[in-house]
Amino acid sequence: EPPGLSLRPSSIMRVGEARLMDSSIAARFDKLTLTSWIAPWFIFPGCFYSKRLVGEATTDCNGYFSCCFNWWPLQLRQGRLRFDSRPDIIIRITQVINGVANVIYMDPYTSTRWNVTNAHIDFFLDDEEVVCGNGHCYQSEPGSPAFFTRIGDDEVYQISQTTGLYNDLQLKNVAYGHSLYIYGQFGEMLTASDTGHGDPPPYFYYRLSYARRGSSDDEFKFIDVNLNDTRVDKATLNAHSHKLGPYNVNEVASLYEIRNFKDYYWYNPDWIGTWYSWLAERDTGEYILRMEVFDRSGNKLNSDSGLVDYRNGAGIGNGQPPTPLPAMTDHCDLLITLDNKPPKAELTVPAAVNDCGVIPWSQGMSLDLQIKVSQENNRLRGWRLWYTRGVGAEQVSPYGSISNNGLPGHISTTVPGASLLGISSLSTTCAFALRLRAWAHIRNGRNFIYHDQDIDAIAIEKCPECPECF
Repeated sequence: EPPGLSLRPSSIMRVGEARLMDSSIAARFDKLTLTSWIAPWFIFPGCFYSKRLVGEATTDCNGYFSCCFNWWPLQLRQGRLRFDSRPDIIIRITQVINGVANVIYMDPYTSTRWNVTNAHIDFFLDDEEVVCGNGHCYQSEPGSPAFFTRIGDDEVYQISQTTGLYNDLQLKNVAYGHSLYIYGQFGEMLTASDTGHGDPPPYFYYRLSYARRGSSDDEFKFIDVNLNDTRVDKATLNAHSHKLGPYNVNEVASLYEIRNFKDYYWYNPDWIGTWYSWLAERDTGEYILRMEVFDRSGNKLNSDSGLVDYRNGAGIGNGQPPTPLPAMTDHCDLLITLDNKPPKAELTVPAAVNDCGVIPWSQGMSLDLQIKVSQENNRLRGWRLWYTRGVGAEQVSPYGSISNNGLPGHISTTVPGASLLGISSLSTTCAFALRLRAWAHIRNGRNFIYHDQDIDAIAIEKCPECPECF
């Protein structure tokens, strides 16, 4: 007799809890329940699902949320009264900014949480389209202090105020360069709105500027890169993009609003500016980064005003947060060393007989690879050599070095290419690609940002052996 018809199409996958089981265990249930491998709403479409919004919640500033709702076990569906002791929960997360809703996560029906009560659910989103901010609730300091806190992710108290270089338990004497994100804090007296004024905020501004160490006050240049943030109204929980600056206030240029924390949550509460450091220094030098506070009319507030308390967030920059923060007079200054010179990487293959990189094979050939890497200001993080044989995958070589203090700033060495590339085992002509990369000992507060590389292509020319003559 012919075999019976199979009810299980090979293209249909298990769903629900059966999908999460080990396949050998789930297979034991295949003969017990059809719905372990076919979605039940495909079999009984009239019985599933009445999609109903049972609750809404808004996350707090840490991203946590709690959503509670009552569930009645008797449900009227498709004209029939049905019993369902517990709900099947589907989660949808929507981000709304400037009135535009963007669904950033939604459970597929095959991932429904079946018959769930008191659920704890963790979501981890990895989507470049999602607008993200600081992952911590922000609390302004009491009073009216103003001080720098970080450059990128580097705490300012790890930046030596003698040399302007970054140091931690591993890295020493790291300079800064490229685009620097500047972070700072302002006290609650500067960040709260005052309804007694009868006018909308802001009530205070700040300005960022820089100059070479030892410069006079009139030599400081203003930072005027656009700064925008997303703020959430605490009363309505509506989110909107907001420009913080720069503004001209009564002909005072390059001022930024101090955020209003009384009425709003902010995505990036302590981000106060971006410094394109290469505009200040193409080579290397010690610079003073300065912050000053102004009132709503554009008048600069010095220490004697009693309205702002300038503090030194770096201390002496010995890696220990100063307690209490030392006072500063009329402004906040941070010493920082800039270096915007990239490294240089040079790979040379002397054995190449022409520009095409052809190298005749010979028994016992050495094939030296000459490596030269450097950084003009003796800040060389390290180097590494990679190679590729023919159309194979790129391989990392054991040749390279990493320095935690940037020294030596110049390295010249020779790599034995014959043993690295396995030249002695070649049976015919073979092509290779060599890639040398060098990094500078310069950070933007998050990563080492300057690098250079040199790529050479060579071909070891080996003719196959002639057959023996008879």
